[in-house]
Amino acid sequence: MRGGFMARAAWCWVLGCALAGTAWAADKDKAKKDYRVVSAKCNLDTRETSESGMGLTACRYVCEDPDKTKISRVFMSATAVCAKSVEEKVKQLIR
Repeated sequence: MRGGFMARAAWCWVLGCALAGTAWAADKDKAKKDYRVVSAKCNLDTRETSESGMGLTACRYVCEDPDKTKISRVFMSATAVCAKSVEEKVKQLIR
């Protein structure tokens, strides 16, 4: 019985090392991607007020950059007015 436990423990260790190597390789590929910060004009897409009575208003915008970045601005007021367009700095993947 003890030999079976040791074999399973060794197998789990090997499997854990393989998974860690895969995760490290994924992080290495992720690090290669370069970004730049650009100013983009973003237009109002939707406005929502929370139904829970907390008095929150969420304004969601879609930017005019090639990635069509989406941003949100949340206000602590049920009567907040969303601007029709905003200028925002967004991260853009360099292709």
